[in-house]
Amino acid sequence: MTETKYILKETDEETLSSAEIISSLKKHAKTIILFSVIIGILSGAFTFFQKDYYTSNAVGTSELFQDSEIRPVMDIISSIIHNRSAKSISQILDISEETSQAIKDMSVSDLQSGENQQYIFDIKITTTDSSKIDEIFERILYGIESNSYLANKFTEKVNDIDTLILKTEQQISDLNKLKTQTLKLSSEQNNGVVIFPTNIYSEIVELEERLLKLKNQANDISIVEYIQRPPKPEKAAGPNRMMTTLLAFFSSIAIGIFIVIARLVF
Repeated sequence: MTETKYILKETDEETLSSAEIISSLKKHAKTIILFSVIIGILSGAFTFFQKDYYTSNAVGTSELFQDSEIRPVMDIISSIIHNRSAKSISQILDISEETSQAIKDMSVSDLQSGENQQYIFDIKITTTDSSKIDEIFERILYGIESNSYLANKFTEKVNDIDTLILKTEQQISDLNKLKTQTLKLSSEQNNGVVIFPTNIYSEIVELEERLLKLKNQANDISIVEYIQRPPKPEKAAGPNRMMTTLLAFFSSIAIGIFIVIARLVF
């Protein structure tokens, strides 16, 4: 059987056989393995001293604002967290620097967005302290609600609702006065009245129902809120120390083999 030959260059007269490659790899096998073991141990040691990190997510929504208004604010907060400046994170979320240092990452994804649709989104955070997950998510809401544009628009909406409440209360009061006056009329006088008590009663009931809805809306209104609270993770999401060590080990073997072959070729 003819042995396979590897031509180094078209202008070279020398050729490299597969047997020579295998022989060279065997010769340097101990060095390659030792090199790989050292790299694997160093990688394992590095990940060993890394803090465990945890991930959690919550689903939020806004009934007042569209995605085009809320999303840019969340992107700003996410960008600040990506930059890993504890002082900046502390300022925008109004938390201690100790807590801000525990926040490693934040990402936002849209679950429902678009014109005439209630905006629903998912926030995911990565932190080295699972006990601070609830606090971090609450402070993210604070960071969104502290935006001056959203805060001003929210105040306008609250004022509009308060105005409607006062107007509705006045309408109910006026109808109650009219009802009282109507009841005082004698049956003879009442025959000539256009507005009958039954109409007044139904109008009052409708206005009272409307008033109740407005008051509930005033109590529940918010810029953003969570409709699914963040679960507390039972175990760390990483780092995967074993996988990192094995990956470093086998990568080092591949690099060692490449170096040996490259030395033969070049």
